Amino acid sequence: MRKTVSGFTIVELLIVVVVIAILAAVSIIAYNGAQDRAKISRVNADLASLEKAVQLARVSSSKVLGQITGSNCSRCACPYASGDMTDYSTLPSTNNCWVRYNALLDAIEAASGANLGALRSGDPWRAPYSVDENEGENGGCGKDLIWSFGPSKTMNGSTAIGSRYISLSGNSGC
Repeated sequence: MRKTVSGFTIVELLIVVVVIAILAAVSIIAYNGAQDRAKISRVNADLASLEKAVQLARVSSSKVLGQITGSNCSRCACPYASGDMTDYSTLPSTNNCWVRYNALLDAIEAASGANLGALRSGDPWRAPYSVDENEGENGGCGKDLIWSFGPSKTMNGSTAIGSRYISLSGNSGC
């Protein structure tokens, strides 16, 4: 009489391991995609909040953003040269880039009464949002621009996210 042994063969166990590995890989990819989409959604929400605060500051103070912040290019305080790939998320809070960014938020908060505290830590990649106060430049037709450097966290990165031109505050004829 032969004894039958019940159990799984090596091939069956390998198939189960491969199936579990494939499911894990698919889950990780889906999770990373969801994280990226969440970060982009946060950028868009942050920029919308900043844009509304700028509009409110303009109306409340009867000034353009450059007059409110005392700068025509707050982002210009961040280190930049042609070809520069400075990772802005690694800059210390004492760097002029962060100091100027926080001064910009202070000025907008003071003029608008809005609370921009959630923007103090920068974008989801921990870099400051970029603000270029251009209204009134280029013959009066320049527009203010705000954006995130995105995952590259650099000026020359090709991943800028959420660029927004803020509408001119008055009827400039442009």
